[in-house]
Amino acid sequence: SSSGHFDPVSSSTSSDLASSNAAAPQTALRLAATTAQSQHQSAVTTLMLRNLPRMLHQQQLLDELNRSGFAGCYDFCYMPCDFEAQENQGIAFVNFTSSFRAAEVRRAWHRIRCFGADTTAISVVPAAVQGLEANWRTFGARLRRGGGT
Repeated sequence: SSSGHFDPVSSSTSSDLASSNAAAPQTALRLAATTAQSQHQSAVTTLMLRNLPRMLHQQQLLDELNRSGFAGCYDFCYMPCDFEAQENQGIAFVNFTSSFRAAEVRRAWHRIRCFGADTTAISVVPAAVQGLEANWRTFGARLRRGGGT
């Protein structure tokens, strides 16, 4: 299929499956893996934005999200910074209020250059830590001591 996911229906015909008993368990495993991947992607609310300009401040990132139509759609942002160099580390973690909004941001922002023509294209991927509570558990102490920009 065009979505990049394995589609067991279009990749093998019913007659192919009927003629091979060995194919049935393999197809079932592929279907289960596809379903699990789909469920994981639908549960994604936290995105990691990579290749951000190093001099960008967190508020500038949030302002750009707001200008892009995502005001009120996020509830957490952490942008680690290097205090000695006085710049961010080129990444940010943003949790969105729904997986739908996260998917919209990913479609809208992945591989774009929204902070100037000379910047590297932003990479937007699901973060390892998902959800507001999990992000607070992971990054909360850093935020309280000023670990973000």
